[in-house]
Amino acid sequence: MRKVDPAKKSKIVVLAFLVFAIVIGVSAFFGGRDIRAVHQQEIERNIAALGGQLVQVDVVSPAQSPFRESGKGNTIYKVVYRTVDGTKTAWYRADNQSSIIKYEEAWRFEDGQRE
Repeated sequence: MRKVDPAKKSKIVVLAFLVFAIVIGVSAFFGGRDIRAVHQQEIERNIAALGGQLVQVDVVSPAQSPFRESGKGNTIYKVVYRTVDGTKTAWYRADNQSSIIKYEEAWRFEDGQRE
């Protein structure tokens, strides 16, 4: 059996680690994009069901929302939409499916309505 040069073995290990890290990074990037698209569709569907037209969607911190409880597995969106009654604001706490520390998805509307 032939011995592998230690320098060559070290290069192989480093290369394998880099390939693994790149694969994980790319997977996380595209997974994050996919979940954002799912959240956007859910927001659009709910606002349309209210007879509203979406104006703006922003990710905000729990402190900037009416949600007092939120985990690392949640993303909170501030949703500005327009209805025949004027411009309104809602908040959507989405479930990212990425952490065990999370709360159920939920909506809060500025008029106190809850879904």
